[in-house]
Amino acid sequence: MTSDRIQSLHASDWQGVFYVTGGGSGLLQQLFTKAGASATLLEAAVPYSGPALASLIGKVESSVDDRVAGALGMKGFARASELAGDAQPRHLFGFGLSAALATTRERRGDDRAHMSVQTRDATHRLSVTLSKDGHREAQEAQVSGLALALLQQTLLGVDPEWPQDVTISMQSAKASPKLVELAFGERRTLSASAHSEPPKAILCGAFDPFHEGHQAMLDHARHRLGCDVALELSIANADKPVLDYVEVEHRLRALAGKGDVWLTRLPLFWQKAEAFEGVTFVVGADTIVRIADARFYENHAQREACFRRFADASARFLVFGRQMQGGFQTLDDLDLPPLLRALSEGVSQSDFREDVSSTALRTGADTS
Repeated sequence: MTSDRIQSLHASDWQGVFYVTGGGSGLLQQLFTKAGASATLLEAAVPYSGPALASLIGKVESSVDDRVAGALGMKGFARASELAGDAQPRHLFGFGLSAALATTRERRGDDRAHMSVQTRDATHRLSVTLSKDGHREAQEAQVSGLALALLQQTLLGVDPEWPQDVTISMQSAKASPKLVELAFGERRTLSASAHSEPPKAILCGAFDPFHEGHQAMLDHARHRLGCDVALELSIANADKPVLDYVEVEHRLRALAGKGDVWLTRLPLFWQKAEAFEGVTFVVGADTIVRIADARFYENHAQREACFRRFADASARFLVFGRQMQGGFQTLDDLDLPPLLRALSEGVSQSDFREDVSSTALRTGADTS
């Protein structure tokens, strides 16, 4: 069965890049040892250590979850596009696998694996919980079999026989043509709402998850500015994994009814300012501090040039206080460069204070 699946894949027109971590080396070995591997595998890598994984997809809170697999799949597809040359995009894929298999050290949580197949217009994820009674070799074999079955189903259109002795969950999302263009850098912005007029004000964020603090900022900003405030979600950020289509679908579903939503591939604020000329950014004090932080610029001249881009695009910043090191801080507590400070307007603590954060909600940290 395994041999048949591999031969069918190698005989197809599909070419891809494989990134696996924490497990899955058995899959690569099986693919390489069957004749025709060069027709399928453009590249394969095992970013096993934390730094290796971060250098590939950016910072992650956990190296073993379905979103890491999705990010590896997206990265794999992008790399496949670079390597394939004249190959048709519809015949390219990226495969990502993130696993925690049996080990010699004690580990909390289940033995598990998450994998993703990414094509130009679709994301397919599979997650499985493995029995801790099994040896690593048996788990590797099981994960490899599931990976081949997923590839067979998503790329070749063949329904495989799934094992009955493990719990499998699957998620799939197909992207619209415009979202595909956004995901792969062929456009910069995309309105996810019925109204597509450029926003006058935007609250930018990952919204992972959207919480009461976001809602309170939206409500206060709308009242203060006298206009609607849209939400902007960049699918690519400087130090985070690119969002696959399943993740985009999840985030948009959570933002339904919160206001107009714009998807972008604009990780930097000066890029957002030039795309939405005349916009007011609704930000927390921690965000304006990061924008001002000299560590993110090559030199002083580059930082000042970035601030001038904000001014040239008539961008403004409405800055809300945030709980930071040293306590709750508002704009008045911050030491900002003069030009950036001139573009900013602060919201006082007496007018607004919310201490909740998305990171704390994801990790269960105490925000009190």
